[in-house]
Amino acid sequence: LLATGRVRCFSLRVFMDAAIVGEELVIGRDYWIWGICVPKICDQSSLSAHLKEVFDAVSLGPLTGLRLHQLRLARSADVEEVVHWSQLRIQLAIIGPPNSATSTVHRTLMAHPQVTFLDDIDEFALPTSQQRSAETWHWRCSAPALVPRSWAAPLLREEEADDPRRAAITAFRNPKLVYSLKCLRHLMRVPGIKFLSLWREPVDWLWSSMQRAFEGFEVSTS
Repeated sequence: LLATGRVRCFSLRVFMDAAIVGEELVIGRDYWIWGICVPKICDQSSLSAHLKEVFDAVSLGPLTGLRLHQLRLARSADVEEVVHWSQLRIQLAIIGPPNSATSTVHRTLMAHPQVTFLDDIDEFALPTSQQRSAETWHWRCSAPALVPRSWAAPLLREEEADDPRRAAITAFRNPKLVYSLKCLRHLMRVPGIKFLSLWREPVDWLWSSMQRAFEGFEVSTS
């Protein structure tokens, strides 16, 4: 639907007061995320203003386990426009395990006048899934299939003609993607994107990693 250019899609987050069963708070029964697509003429502000009218005749009971029957009874409802990865303009992504020279390649390519890196010299953070649990492992990507338009605005293909200063190549570096097949699949939907995957010979990588791990330590010979 989004590829046709005829609709806009939105993430609708609906909140209820926390559920109490007995004397305990029940998590997960007071927060829902739904999607809605409307004609392109409807923007985020107009949908937000008329959201309760749009859903007035919709019974939400089957979707909420009978916790919420009408949207007007919710504590709050947030609307956020989302876009698909195929609507983005990114030409190059640098990925690779830690300590594999991704930062060095990043800095080298930044010197080229026709290459612009998202987030400049830093790693480019992808949006996280709104339904994920807390991440306990840093080297992980949990980007959703549809991303917030507020995050994607500088990357949208429809904005190309409006910005004559845009570089010929838009690139980013995010090494953790090498461990995240789900996010790589999302990025592969970006038209024309190329991946620069950096790896080192295992023994050389291990030696370099050990040297970095022990930087600042003094070695005693006594």
